[in-house]
Amino acid sequence: MEKEITPLQTGIKYGIMVGLGSIVLHFILFITHIYAEKPSIAYLDNLIMLLGLVLACGAFKKGFYNTMTFKQGLMVGFWTILTSSVITATFIFVYIEFDKDLLEALRSQEMLDLASQKLPEAQFDAIMKRMDTLMSPWFIAFVRLARGLGIGIVLAAVVATVMKKDPDNNG
Repeated sequence: MEKEITPLQTGIKYGIMVGLGSIVLHFILFITHIYAEKPSIAYLDNLIMLLGLVLACGAFKKGFYNTMTFKQGLMVGFWTILTSSVITATFIFVYIEFDKDLLEALRSQEMLDLASQKLPEAQFDAIMKRMDTLMSPWFIAFVRLARGLGIGIVLAAVVATVMKKDPDNNG
């Protein structure tokens, strides 16, 4: 008897792969300090998520009688994104916790960006004080988790819509 494939199984399998791909990307960005200089480059992570979602939905559809409803596709996407986002956020937290130079590079870059705006000193000092709170490993990892889930669910809905193939109802 053949075991039936589920959105949870597929999502976790591909979520681990997407998470590992995101770790490789973030590790390269972190060790080269490109992340500190151009944090927007981390949005390359969205391409890894999109590729993982397409592969996950394709694998589910192939293993599920060549069909996949929108709901099934969305659930595959949800589990893929949840798994990969938790893995990536955990890696970011651990890495930044042990690489204080990266945190200092991020802070220095923010100071340079703010200084170029020629803000009044009181406003500059207030922003820097608030930034100290926001520049913690916990907060940066939380933001990555929230961003991954938010963008990932939207991408999952798009991929599920494009790739869905409802079962024939010709009994």
